[in-house]
Amino acid sequence: MPPSKAQRDLEPAPKRISEIERYLLDLKGYLVIEDALSLGEVNTLNVIIDAQLLPPPTTYNRFGTAPLGSGFL
Repeated sequence: MPPSKAQRDLEPAPKRISEIERYLLDLKGYLVIEDALSLGEVNTLNVIIDAQLLPPPTTYNRFGTAPLGSGFL
């Protein structure tokens, strides 16, 4: 069921992005929205992300980082 007019009047109007924000979104591929998350939400998300990080490798390739071959074309 769509929200009533009274509910719509209480909701803040969606903020339109400015031309500079649109340019930065096109340039960088992301848009910074200040205070979109609380500090607790940020901390929770950081814990989830940190749990998914891969451990550092225990061995390294002797000649560069190419997994196969010499690394030269």
